[in-house]
Amino acid sequence: MSRKTENSIVVAICAATGNQGKEVIRRFNEINNDAQINGTKIFECRALTRNASSEEAKKLGKNPHVTVAETDYSSVESLRKVLKNVDALYLNYALVKNEAEIEKLIIDVAIESEVKHIVYASTVSQKNHGVPHWASCSKTEQHLEEYLSKTQQDGHDFKYHLIKLAHFNENILPGSYFPPKKGKLTYPWRSNARFATSSLRDAARVACKLIVEPAKLENGGSVDALTELVTVDDIAKDISKATGNEVLPTKGPWIFTKFGHWFGWQASSILSMAKYIDAHGFVDGINFNEMTDFLEEEIKAGEPLETVGMFAYRHFGKKIIWSQTDRE
Repeated sequence: MSRKTENSIVVAICAATGNQGKEVIRRFNEINNDAQINGTKIFECRALTRNASSEEAKKLGKNPHVTVAETDYSSVESLRKVLKNVDALYLNYALVKNEAEIEKLIIDVAIESEVKHIVYASTVSQKNHGVPHWASCSKTEQHLEEYLSKTQQDGHDFKYHLIKLAHFNENILPGSYFPPKKGKLTYPWRSNARFATSSLRDAARVACKLIVEPAKLENGGSVDALTELVTVDDIAKDISKATGNEVLPTKGPWIFTKFGHWFGWQASSILSMAKYIDAHGFVDGINFNEMTDFLEEEIKAGEPLETVGMFAYRHFGKKIIWSQTDRE
């Protein structure tokens, strides 16, 4: 277990072997190696995972200042064990039917364990859309808001912040939801529907900065961690440019778009999102300036936000000079 010392801050990271968790740990590794950022503090990452014996968990455990902790997120005793002596928590959980209940339990045990700061990965779109995952995020946000109100009344030191996410660029990676296959990029909504996206590498920069410098944002505040509006057409063009091979956008698979609600809660929730995006896009209530403003210092220092084009090159491509005007 991560050891608490006078000069250390222990950060527990839920779902640490997933894309979000790995990016948060990677960013803390960078912070620990940069004395200008961390001063004399070291951020000890407690990587929470259901299976500490998995290959991904073993890889994480090789990082300095990372301790892997096997966790049963539905068990109070397991959560008490892994959240002991934790200063801050990055709360990110799986897209499952009982996600709101599990997140509530994690928050309850974190508060009981005197965790002082929670950064919750939520979503920008929640209410009145009929999408189960968005409704679950809304419930968790409400629970955090209620806790903050109570702790303020009791005079206790507790803070939380929200990172508002939408589509991840990582969704197109092999093994994820929408990887390109056999020259096609298949999404369950129309290819010209616009939606907000970002790279989880940038979202992790926001999350870690909130934990390192919590005073940068008011208690209970949020950052829309989003970079740009794109379409599936745009993503297919960027992958084509990165690989040098044409990738065509398509809607499907037809069996999912027709019968997805029968494939379980996760599939049904994704299909509900897809139907909403197909009809309306995913553009309402989003502030694209928030992440740019929050990471202004890092961007000026030469660490720009990653566009889909840059992401496609990093993961799929050859050496290409990308510009924001490539699609224009």
